Amino acid sequence: MVTAQPYLYLCDGSYQRINTDIIGKNENGGILMNLDGQVVGILGPDTKNADSSTLNGVGISEIGGLVNALASRTSLPYFGILGKDVTDALSKELNMPKGVIVMQVEEGSPAMENGIQATDVITSLDGSEVESMQDYMAILRDRKPGDTISVSLWRKGKSEYKETKVNITLAKR
Repeated sequence: MVTAQPYLYLCDGSYQRINTDIIGKNENGGILMNLDGQVVGILGPDTKNADSSTLNGVGISEIGGLVNALASRTSLPYFGILGKDVTDALSKELNMPKGVIVMQVEEGSPAMENGIQATDVITSLDGSEVESMQDYMAILRDRKPGDTISVSLWRKGKSEYKETKVNITLAKR
């Protein structure tokens, strides 16, 4: 059985998880194929539960561009955050702007070096609106290491969010 589950959040990306009931050792991985022999996913150990004996992964359509970039040895831009979508409901409930909330900033990343903090909400990159991690990833995909991008973000103050702008030079991943 295969089911789509919540997203797998990684640095500078989020990918819809595929959960399976395929039994495998924690260090195993592989590919998931449909009945027509087409590769539809890449499987690996359960990243949320190290004791799990089932393999889980991501759909190939989610990571096709990443796989192609790696296969062609293309350098990928590195910003350095783990983020999640600020949904309409969350935005209204917490009175925060819609965008991508920074859950974590990787140590030594361009984001950290330029003062990005956990709980900042990124609302645009280079003037393009960011309402989801998919928007964020699409904008980064069109950039290369060494590019400088302007970031509009909102930071929580004592009682409200205030807009801040910063320029960040992307590193090489």
